[in-house]
Amino acid sequence: MIIRIDKPQRIHVILNNYTPSVALFSQGKLYFQRDMKPCKKDFQINITHIGTYILNEDIYKIHYLPLKKFCCLIDKLPPPEKDIEKKPLRLIYKKDIGSTPARIDVNTGDIEYSDFFISLPKPIQDFIILHEVGHNYYKTEKYADAYALYHYINNQYGNPSQALYSLVKVFKHPEYQQERLMNIYNNILK
Repeated sequence: MIIRIDKPQRIHVILNNYTPSVALFSQGKLYFQRDMKPCKKDFQINITHIGTYILNEDIYKIHYLPLKKFCCLIDKLPPPEKDIEKKPLRLIYKKDIGSTPARIDVNTGDIEYSDFFISLPKPIQDFIILHEVGHNYYKTEKYADAYALYHYINNQYGNPSQALYSLVKVFKHPEYQQERLMNIYNNILK
């Protein structure tokens, strides 16, 4: 089913039938995916990127709504751990940068991204870029996460679930990253 978005907005989709998972694609690439609760036939999502989307299921009805504003429990970021001159940011593709999808060189402002980054849905890419920008101010990963979450939620980039999923998707061994995951989860107001 085709969904056209001509301005940032929230969609409420009611499906014809229950399905265990829904996926929304943009330009042939996964944009959003959600596992559905048993017997639930609807979902909502903020879509902040203008374009044409394809849903993998048949739609019974769709409602176009104003963006839902989520709240981030982080009302103030920690003091910066770094005092460096900020450089203009440039995104640079690099085929292999190890196990991370992106990394920043704070001395040049270059954010290198990999094939892994390209394979991720756009909302998750947005969160990862914000995390890398956070490294302009913080060397501590949980503070760069906080910076990304604060800006991702407060600037209506999208859905809190996508911020959390960004970390889950990126970590090779999420059990070792429980503290970072819990920091994101605990700072999202539903």
